[in-house]
Amino acid sequence: MIRAFYWRLHLGFKKIKSTRLRKKLGQNIKAIITESENGLFAVDPEDLEVGQKLRSGGFGIDEVERLKTFINKNSKVLIVGTHIGSLAIPLSKHCKEITAIEAN
Repeated sequence: MIRAFYWRLHLGFKKIKSTRLRKKLGQNIKAIITESENGLFAVDPEDLEVGQKLRSGGFGIDEVERLKTFINKNSKVLIVGTHIGSLAIPLSKHCKEITAIEAN
């Protein structure tokens, strides 16, 4: 019960933060161009998970470093569930070919 309350509160605060950011930027802003450790991305200003981390410097950098140990310049890599490419783009610099699939 306490855990459910925590998550409702947590999501409520995220929604408030998202609404405030949207008001500051205006209704016509669809994306924010941000340069992170992962590369250059157009992120949704209301994305308070991956987008927020990219705007703050980077997302999944440790994961990229770990995955780089499994590939080389001749590797062909498949990423399923790539979102906006925050892992695919930095990995593409270290392999021959990358195929990135996002369901949406």
